[in-house]
Amino acid sequence: MILLALALLQAAAPTQTAMPTCTSYDAALPAALSAWTKPDTAFETFGATTLVAIDPGSVVPPQKPGKIATVGFTIHKPGTYRVALDQPGWIDLAKASDPAPLKSIAFGHGPECSTIRKLVAYDLTVGEYMLRISGLAKPSAKVMLVEGGM
Repeated sequence: MILLALALLQAAAPTQTAMPTCTSYDAALPAALSAWTKPDTAFETFGATTLVAIDPGSVVPPQKPGKIATVGFTIHKPGTYRVALDQPGWIDLAKASDPAPLKSIAFGHGPECSTIRKLVAYDLTVGEYMLRISGLAKPSAKVMLVEGGM
């Protein structure tokens, strides 16, 4: 009876999925994310850039722990946009005229075997925006703005 119970428990135990073995990173990015591997550009749709992070000690109001990076940009066509980030951190997006963060509509991780750590989606209208990334551990952050849903 005990052996039967153990066999049933083992059969019902979830199996763990093996982590992918990556021989290279960013080699098979989807077309919408292909600019991630190109040299730095201005922060705009389909261009990746590296932002210098600063210590938040002098920022008022106080920020989440870790370094912060900010960049302003313009949306010329309304739609869904994703912000890609290369490391853990909080992604906050706001209209330049209103510092209250916008609510994201989706979030997730980058593709397997990529250096994109996080993707957050927002529905944006035409206008000026400010991106603030906080809680960064590294002295810089690679980010990209991509048009389209997740």
